[in-house]
Amino acid sequence: DTVNVKIAVTAKLLRPDIPVIARAGTRESVDNLASFNTDHIINAYLVFGEHLAMTQRTPSVHLLHAWLISLPNRTLHPPVTPPRGRWVICGYGRFGSSCARYLEEEGNEVRVIERKPEKAPEGAVVGRGTEAGPLVEAGIRDAVGIISGTDSDTNTLSSIMTARELNSDLYLVARQDRRADTAIFEGAGLDLIMEPSRIIVWRILPLLTTPLLSRFLRLLRTGTEEEASTLRERIATLCGGVTPETWSFEIQPESSPALYDAVDRDENICLEHLQRAPANRDRFLPCIPLLLARGELTFMQPDPGMSLERGDRILFTARAGTRGTMEWALSNPKVLEYLVSGIEAPDGSIWRWLARLR
Repeated sequence: DTVNVKIAVTAKLLRPDIPVIARAGTRESVDNLASFNTDHIINAYLVFGEHLAMTQRTPSVHLLHAWLISLPNRTLHPPVTPPRGRWVICGYGRFGSSCARYLEEEGNEVRVIERKPEKAPEGAVVGRGTEAGPLVEAGIRDAVGIISGTDSDTNTLSSIMTARELNSDLYLVARQDRRADTAIFEGAGLDLIMEPSRIIVWRILPLLTTPLLSRFLRLLRTGTEEEASTLRERIATLCGGVTPETWSFEIQPESSPALYDAVDRDENICLEHLQRAPANRDRFLPCIPLLLARGELTFMQPDPGMSLERGDRILFTARAGTRGTMEWALSNPKVLEYLVSGIEAPDGSIWRWLARLR
């Protein structure tokens, strides 16, 4: 964390204009990075705690996160549904304390087992989660779930296995530190695995490849479960059980020359025109506009009838392969003209000559 803070601070002092993305593992580091206007600060433990609470409060929002950042054409992730009730947490470090905080905010009862008395919160059981005694004292027999994030993967799995022997109905959550232990964790039959490095990648990749997606997901988290559930059902139906392709583009001469020129001529180009199929404009492409950004304004799931302007940035999600079809219309004036007007302009010198003779 100390090195990350130094790099981020140095970069901001030398080049205040460039975006800086930094990982942080402690609240102190987060505060230090924020004080130097670091653009994106990622704390994997807080992110996981937030998403754990999300699975209980707004499960569709959590599921859309997973779908939209995944590679296209993968099997859709099933819903993650941790139960409500008493949770036992083994280890009260950065991971355990974050999970405890978010679970309690959602109305769950939390009992902590911590082997170091100086780190144990009030009311915690001081001991090792790998042993039956502390687990029973913490109420594992009546608990709905256990979260284990001890000082080693071996101890983490040991506490999970011991707890499962005492209560076979537990929802099992564990933190995995070493990538080399992936096969062991997958074979343990866990319900949810937290891997810090993977969470960091999930947060950084959209920032680099599709910045509008990060904005959309941030706004999605402020919405309701009903809104997210409706969108989730639309995407599932649209993509036929596999993850969608998600991308964005800006109406600029370089990325969408045909569309830019048409908008520049004050032609009334609507979002709906881009959603029509170039082979048959009466058909619509399997796509959903998720967000349109215009200057400082942001439109979530914009209306298809919305007129487009130069500089608009649009985020789409669609069935895999749709992006290439849409990009054809963005760069080909004749295709775009057909989508807008229904008129198929003759292509090639002979066909243009014949058209003039009519």
